[in-house]
Amino acid sequence: MTRLIHETAPTLSGPYGRAWEVDLDHLHAMRVQRGENPPPRGAEVCNWVVHAPQSHPYWPVVVISCITLRDIPGVPPAVISLPGATHEVYVFALNPDYEVDMDKGGWAYLTPANFVGQFIEANDTAAAIRVRGSVHEILAGTLNPDSDGRSQWVQRYSDSNIQK
Repeated sequence: MTRLIHETAPTLSGPYGRAWEVDLDHLHAMRVQRGENPPPRGAEVCNWVVHAPQSHPYWPVVVISCITLRDIPGVPPAVISLPGATHEVYVFALNPDYEVDMDKGGWAYLTPANFVGQFIEANDTAAAIRVRGSVHEILAGTLNPDSDGRSQWVQRYSDSNIQK
């Protein structure tokens, strides 16, 4: 199965872009079906693909992922940079030379990440709501997902993973 973002209705849209929430259960099942060894399903909290054309002229599509930092059997313990952190958020620009297939995952990330930071939330649901709020801000034009907007992400999450 192939669901390319330019052929799929977005989950959210706004004046500054469109966003697709990744169905993590479906993506995990597709990875297993292909014989991949994906991380345990409980490790990923939420995942968004966001097309924000005004954020960068060359790589306007980003992936925003949130993972839990709690111990998960079979996964090495998380490295905690922010005392008490429960979750970590990643923002990666995607290589525009590759299609974004919502059923495949493993997209062509550009490195380094635009932002990586740890934060504290009561549970996975609260963490997912917080990340969704950031997606809404991108679509409203008040949060830039590009590395130029890193200070905005620090204000919302932390500077725990920024090299000083």
